[in-house]
Amino acid sequence: SFTVVNRLLKAGQAVFSMPEGPGGPGTFYVPAAAASTEILRAATSLGVSFAPAGTAPSARMVALRSMRIGLFDVYGGSIPSGWTRLVLESFEFPYQVVFPADLDAGNLRDRFDVLIFNGNGIPAPGGRGGGAGVGAPGATGRAGFVPRPIPPEYARRQGSFTAATMEMVKAFARQGGTVIYIGSAVQGAARQFDLPVTDQLAGVPADKYFVPGSVLRVSVDPKNPLAYGLPHQVDVFFDN
Repeated sequence: SFTVVNRLLKAGQAVFSMPEGPGGPGTFYVPAAAASTEILRAATSLGVSFAPAGTAPSARMVALRSMRIGLFDVYGGSIPSGWTRLVLESFEFPYQVVFPADLDAGNLRDRFDVLIFNGNGIPAPGGRGGGAGVGAPGATGRAGFVPRPIPPEYARRQGSFTAATMEMVKAFARQGGTVIYIGSAVQGAARQFDLPVTDQLAGVPADKYFVPGSVLRVSVDPKNPLAYGLPHQVDVFFDN
C-alpha cells in the first residue's frame, strides 16, 4: 500500500490517511480521478485490494505529501545505509544519498524534510564515532583512508562527520526537520542532542543476555502512526 501511495503522490494525485478509518487506523483514502483510478488498477498486481466509497469519508483525514529524504552514507559505502536504500527503493520512496560534504554545505531544511542515519556512527562530543566509515573528527572517510585522485563524482563523497557537521544537523532539526537514527547511530546522536536515551544492555554479560539470530514476537500499537496497518503482534528477526 505504501508503494501505491508513493506512485499516486508522484503522479500528483491526492492521498489521505485516516487515523480512525473504516479499514482500521491509517486507512488510505484516494479521491476518484482518471489518473488515480488507472494507478490503483495497475497496483492490484502488488496484491493490494481497494474498496470503493460512495461518498467521501466523514472521519478525520490527513493529507499526505512526498517527503524529501536524505540518506546518509560514507565514502566506500555503508552496509546498513545500503539496506535502508534497498527498503526505500523497494517501496518506491524518493530519496537522495548524502555524504558529509552535503551536510556541511548547510541549508539542509531548504533541501530535505527527513534525514536518515543508519549504523553510521555519530561522533560523541570530543570523541570518536562508531560505525562504518567514520573516524575521528577531522579524519577523511574510513579510518586510515588516504585520499587519492579520483573522479569528481566520487571525490565529493570523501570526508568525515565532524562536530561541525552535527551542528548543521541540529540546525536542521531546530528548523522543523525530522532526523531518524537507527542502530549504532542512536547512542552518538543521543549524546549530541542531550536526549534521555540509555542503552539498557550496556555492561550486561552474555550469561545474562544472549539472543543470537532468533525470531521473536513483539507487541505493537496499531494506533501509532509508525505501526499503521500492522496487527497487534508481529514476528521480527532479532540478533543480539
